[in-house]
Amino acid sequence: MGIGSLDEVDVLVLILGIHAEADHMHAEGLQLRELRILIRRAELQRMHEVDAAKHIARLGRARGEKNSQQQAEGD
Repeated sequence: MGIGSLDEVDVLVLILGIHAEADHMHAEGLQLRELRILIRRAELQRMHEVDAAKHIARLGRARGEKNSQQQAEGD
């Protein structure tokens, strides 16, 4: 074989290298997907916490209004 030509070993090394890189990229892709899922879960959890806080605040305001109304009626 002359300079610049590939023998069977070179081709096998190239193929194995390509497969290894593809496996690495696939693993990184899975990690990115898992990271996106974790981020989305955190966003949803935060949305639920905000919704719950708003609901509690509404209940507190309603209770405060009811107490004020009862005090006004009692006077």
